[in-house]
Amino acid sequence: MRLGWTDGICARTLIILCVSAVFTFAEPLLDHAWQLHDSDWSVIQRTVERAPAFGVTEIQLSHGVVDAIDEIVEDSETRERVRRASELADQFGIATHVWAHELNIGKNKLDQCLDPEGAGKEMWDQRRAAYRGALRLCPSVDGVVLMFGSCPTEVWHIRGTACEFNARTPNEDRVAMTIQIIREVVCDEFGKKLVVRDFCHSPQQLEWYRLGMLKHRGLRAMIKEVPQDWQPYYPLNRVIGNVGANDSFIELDLGAEYWGRNHILFCMPDYLARRFSEFAARGITGVVARVECGSDHALDTPNEVNLYALSRLIRDPNVSPETMWRDWVAQRYALAPDSEAGQHLIAALRRSFDVGRKMYYVLDQWALEKSSDIPAEPQAACLIGKNSAQWDPDFTAWYEELRNPSAATLRRIWQEKEEAIELAQTSLDDLAVARVGLRSEDYQDLRARMVHQHRCAQVWKYVTDVVFRKQLFERERRTEDRRLIEFDLRALEALARETAPTAEPANPDRIRAFTAAAAQLLPKIDRAVAPDFNVLSRIRAEEVSGDAATICWTSERKGDGWVEWGTKLPRFEQHSETEAPWAEQHRIVITGLQPGTRYVFRVGTGDVISSDYSFTTCSAPVQTLR
Repeated sequence: MRLGWTDGICARTLIILCVSAVFTFAEPLLDHAWQLHDSDWSVIQRTVERAPAFGVTEIQLSHGVVDAIDEIVEDSETRERVRRASELADQFGIATHVWAHELNIGKNKLDQCLDPEGAGKEMWDQRRAAYRGALRLCPSVDGVVLMFGSCPTEVWHIRGTACEFNARTPNEDRVAMTIQIIREVVCDEFGKKLVVRDFCHSPQQLEWYRLGMLKHRGLRAMIKEVPQDWQPYYPLNRVIGNVGANDSFIELDLGAEYWGRNHILFCMPDYLARRFSEFAARGITGVVARVECGSDHALDTPNEVNLYALSRLIRDPNVSPETMWRDWVAQRYALAPDSEAGQHLIAALRRSFDVGRKMYYVLDQWALEKSSDIPAEPQAACLIGKNSAQWDPDFTAWYEELRNPSAATLRRIWQEKEEAIELAQTSLDDLAVARVGLRSEDYQDLRARMVHQHRCAQVWKYVTDVVFRKQLFERERRTEDRRLIEFDLRALEALARETAPTAEPANPDRIRAFTAAAAQLLPKIDRAVAPDFNVLSRIRAEEVSGDAATICWTSERKGDGWVEWGTKLPRFEQHSETEAPWAEQHRIVITGLQPGTRYVFRVGTGDVISSDYSFTTCSAPVQTLR
């Protein structure tokens, strides 16, 4: 169980007594792949050599290593990297797959005729030749990962007016035809495996991919755990287990592309275990994990716990998060998990997931930047294309609120970011207790990452307030809002001064670029004013049993308190008022809960609303899916 807040050894010990899964897998999964991005040969070599210890059966070479099949033919350095990597993997009995984007015919050639027997024949012959050339030059490669999104020319973007064939060929048939043409070369001629990846940018594209896969059988569908790019609020990808007579092979991001790129902590064993419980009913056959983002690697950082957790879940998909955490702390940090130091370290690392999601996301929406950094300008660039509502309509109200933020919206956002800062500080406090049992180098590394995470949580609080308060100011032109923004900008300048020049994410140059861009877009102001908001803190679930829990929190000012809860964000179907109205310390017992169930909840005092927390009730009998 993961508490939204763990307070004291008794609360942490309670975690061990609760198990969350209701449905379980009957047996281990077949395939465990790692996806490599870094072109540095020394990194590739070290990663491949470490892979067997994690039970890895396959390596995917992608991004900076190889991103298009033509690169193997046209670039000698790429070819040599692929050859050496695949031959090294062979020594450990590990298969190697290379990435390929189609259609790789030049950027935005939208008038290309796709008719393989007519005007498109020459183009398709060139595509066949690229695969034949690459597979002949690197014979130790075992397969190809084919995808259609972010390609030089995307197959569904080609104009139907280019030729009669295009006009009468639906997009799902274009997908199926592309797969078939590449399959005939990769599988039939060379005896290699073909994996087809679902990299799509909209619900419509994802459906075209699914329908195209249904026209094939015996392939591996490589499906992101969530639709589009990764974020923890998206629902499970509906394509998983829905690709006909093809395997569902799930892609996870443990390279933390959008969560700090492994420079700060983002520990996900609890999240991974929860996702595996969702996979259970979908009949998946394996998992591929990104283990790095560019030159930023999870290996040899505290976030390596995510790779460890995945290796455990592959072997035993029903293993509990508690078991994984205890074993990891004993293995990596040589701490007895039942010791005071061990328990505090587990709590500190475990909490980093909630710090990261409350820091990076805004009311459970991906809003600011398509990266791990703060935006270059004060705008919510990702809110339209990456919001949660396009994949789960239940989030529509929160999405619309962010599109037109009010003063109440800004208070909710401020509260969410304050929670991230508080959780980050509590992890530092836990680490201080764990220090006595840690090796000096481990303590120093963990502390540096946690200090920077705490600083980043502060940065994101002010940045997010600027982005959305600017919208409110431009609409209502209130001097108070401009002065609050000025307070944010000055606070950011102070944080830039105390941040190391090379720190990532949110290095001083990036912070200053943001503040300069914001100041240029806003009128000058005479002074800054600090916000005077009631802030809720120490939000936690205590005394969790099979059917009840006690929700506690503190408010800076007195007021009536309430709690709402449910089993799925953003729904809070149940509501209960405080038993002690007009107080600062709040404690509400909620009952009628189901055993072995994860609940999400939020609390409120007066007009202040927290963001979401979670707990899991003690377990019910396990049901095994066969």
